[in-house]
Amino acid sequence: MNYSIDFTKGYRDDYKKKKFQDRINDSIWFTRLSKGGPLFNYKYYLDNKLNVNKNVLIHDFLFINKQSMGGTIGVKWGILSDLNISNAPGLNPSLFSVLGVPESFYYFSQMCTLITTMMNNSNKPLALVDTIHNYAWKLENNDHSDNINMCYLKNVDLACYIPDSNEYFKIKITHLGNGEYDDPGYITYERTPLFTVSPPVIENVCTAINTVCSAIENAYTTTDDVCSVINTVCEALQNAATITESISTAFNESITEPVNESITESIVKPITKHVSFNVTEPITKTASVKTPNKKFKQIVNMVRAVNVIANKPKVTNVRTIMALNWKTMLNSKTKK
Repeated sequence: MNYSIDFTKGYRDDYKKKKFQDRINDSIWFTRLSKGGPLFNYKYYLDNKLNVNKNVLIHDFLFINKQSMGGTIGVKWGILSDLNISNAPGLNPSLFSVLGVPESFYYFSQMCTLITTMMNNSNKPLALVDTIHNYAWKLENNDHSDNINMCYLKNVDLACYIPDSNEYFKIKITHLGNGEYDDPGYITYERTPLFTVSPPVIENVCTAINTVCSAIENAYTTTDDVCSVINTVCEALQNAATITESISTAFNESITEPVNESITESIVKPITKHVSFNVTEPITKTASVKTPNKKFKQIVNMVRAVNVIANKPKVTNVRTIMALNWKTMLNSKTKK
């Protein structure tokens, strides 16, 4: 299913009209002024009865005033990957944002400066000069960069984070008017919601993990028993809301090939890191299974797959989970 939303605001379109606003939620309405200037959250200015003009928006975007918030008030931005910027001379993937990790996102002007710096400077950006009141970046040669070229935002793998509602979404900008004569105020982008997972969902996943661990420890030896285990896990995951589809897909992919060998596997450790609830007593014994053609290796890998997800509750986005390379994950060792 495609959840993407296409938004276009032409340079002559009235930003005050609903059809020329991207109303993401009740407090975030993206649009642009007809005379240009940065993308901004019109709802903030409307709610606070503030006048909107190009100078006001630029002052906020560039942190000129003490009360400035770096643009698109209420929304932070990040770069998710090196899509279309892999050849940037100053590329620094360590500064990319991670879904579910709010501190890895930046104010709008900070993110714009980051992309511009990586594209234009062979000295990599390392850190912000000031994370709260400045958009400039420190460089590896001890200099700093504060140049912004909005054109570099086009076709980059961008993501936004709304702290007040804990929402994430991707934005792919395909047209961005810039300057006085290049369609000022024009913008076209595709926005895709990225769904988050609540703590109860993670708890259901942990319960599923322990169910599988218990089953393997007891060394079930028949196909019917294996199927019963899988069905029990899937039933638990069915209650896990938005990640059900992605994990169920992983489960199905993990049992497509039979295993014709005896398996001796150490059961993965329980989920405890970053988890605020109690998990079932951990399984620490080693399960020795001597049943050919019963696919126990795949079940152990399924446990690992779910464990990877639940052990990183900060990475709680369904599209991120679905985008992971399951075959690699399911055959890799569980990270502690």
